Amino acid sequence: MTQMIMASELSDADKQDRYLREAVSRISEALFRVANSAEVTELSLEVDAGGAELIRAREEREKQWLVETAEQGD
Repeated sequence: MTQMIMASELSDADKQDRYLREAVSRISEALFRVANSAEVTELSLEVDAGGAELIRAREEREKQWLVETAEQGD
């Protein structure tokens, strides 16, 4: 959320958009993990404070969803 607030102060629209997309991606993945985790103690950002793993995991899940959706449409 902090990154989103700070991004709103940027004058460079491309940079602002990138920061907002990254922040939304991390939030989305974190919420997905919380909603789908049986064990709350497994949830931690200590190993990935920058959120790179969260972004990568969300992107992979979305790619898989697109492939499955395309296959169902055939």
